[in-house]
Amino acid sequence: MVGELPPVTADGHRYKFLRTGAHALDALVAMIRQAQKSLRLEMYIYKDDETGKTVRAALLDACERGIKVRILLDDFGCADLPRDFFAALLPLGAELRFFNPSRAMRAAFRDHRKLCVADDVSAVVGGFNVADEYCGDGIAKCWRDLGMQIDGPVVVELAGTFDRMFFAARADTRAVIVFARGSITSDPDLARPSVLTAGPGFRGSLLRRILVRDFQSAHRLSIMAAYFTPPWRMRRALRRAAKRGIVRIVLPGVSDVRTMRLAAQHLYEGMLRHGVEIFEYQPQVLHAKLVVVDDVVCVGSCNFDVRSLQLNFDFLVRIPNAELAAQARAIIAHDIGHSFAVTLPEWHASSGWWRRTVRWVAYWLATRFDPFLARRNWRALR
Repeated sequence: MVGELPPVTADGHRYKFLRTGAHALDALVAMIRQAQKSLRLEMYIYKDDETGKTVRAALLDACERGIKVRILLDDFGCADLPRDFFAALLPLGAELRFFNPSRAMRAAFRDHRKLCVADDVSAVVGGFNVADEYCGDGIAKCWRDLGMQIDGPVVVELAGTFDRMFFAARADTRAVIVFARGSITSDPDLARPSVLTAGPGFRGSLLRRILVRDFQSAHRLSIMAAYFTPPWRMRRALRRAAKRGIVRIVLPGVSDVRTMRLAAQHLYEGMLRHGVEIFEYQPQVLHAKLVVVDDVVCVGSCNFDVRSLQLNFDFLVRIPNAELAAQARAIIAHDIGHSFAVTLPEWHASSGWWRRTVRWVAYWLATRFDPFLARRNWRALR
């Protein structure tokens, strides 16, 4: 694993890569224990295991110190979490909400965000959830994930997106409209750090719009993601960027969702033919989300699949900083060293008609059938 990366300070912000899931969860617990006024915790998956109990103990201690604690969990992602898991916190003033508890609406959208904000000045973001499978280095044990600790003004934006999500948790029409009004904004000042959000029904969402714009001018682009079925416009931007410079994509060689790995593989040949470099990470399940476009870093909870980009609530923090981008490229280069390089001749030779058919079916399920069901339920809600 890449050695300890020093914090990067710029424009009133301090950024520190949390280069494994274990580092990210340690930072999360430390942040909770050091909070002075308020805590906002938002997770897609939270499990009743050793990690979950450790975080709960830190939250309980915060409540006993008089810290204002609010917890937002996705009802689908936390389906196996006992509903009384946080019972000891509630009499102490903690607020707990489960996002979108309607079983009928789970196919439409989910809260896929992972975020902790302390005192409106510090935040931990990334792809990790609160569960034991993230508590490792991603090589010898547990899933490959990472995060970032951010201190500075952009944390206020993150806190604001949490507050809207907390209100939207009941998932009725009024709640979702309030969230949407706060999320569909004019483009931010791209010279400064900003929060890019996405959600269901947000055609041309801020996150997708800014990413495509960045890709369209990129000369050096690297992506690490758990799932990869981006829409056509984004794929076109990636292919064109490969003609101008270097585009590298690191995807799972081992995935927690086999259908999504097969769906991504359906796109390999077309991307390889246009010069995109593809690598499959081998040691463990790859769950990290990281984008580096020239001197811009994007880190957060968003994958590059239809569900993250168009259906679920998700976000990335976009940070223009050359030093941080160099660190991100070093992380990705290290992971490429643990990956299998996919080449066009070998891929084409190993792709018989049956494998192509299976991959096409997986791609159709991920990009057509799942969105069809989601949008039908979305229209029913409206």
